[in-house]
Amino acid sequence: MNLHIRNIDLKTSNLIDKNLTDLRNQGIKITKEEYVTKLINEALYADFNQYKKDTFDKTITALTNKFDEMQDSYNDLLAILLGGK
Repeated sequence: MNLHIRNIDLKTSNLIDKNLTDLRNQGIKITKEEYVTKLINEALYADFNQYKKDTFDKTITALTNKFDEMQDSYNDLLAILLGGK
């Protein structure tokens, strides 16, 4: 699918050109079309990726908390079995 972008302001166009120049100076060969497509894709998927990251972080936190609770319970049980409490 071809997408044509019109009436982009000069500041944005200059920023795109500057970023492309910086990338090319780093040895990355990329066309303006590829760069703009990449920017659009990143913008479209940014919210979804952030949602996935947040969900992952919440899951890891919950698992870590549950592990800590289990470890405390095992330590208490071990202390009881060894006659410490």
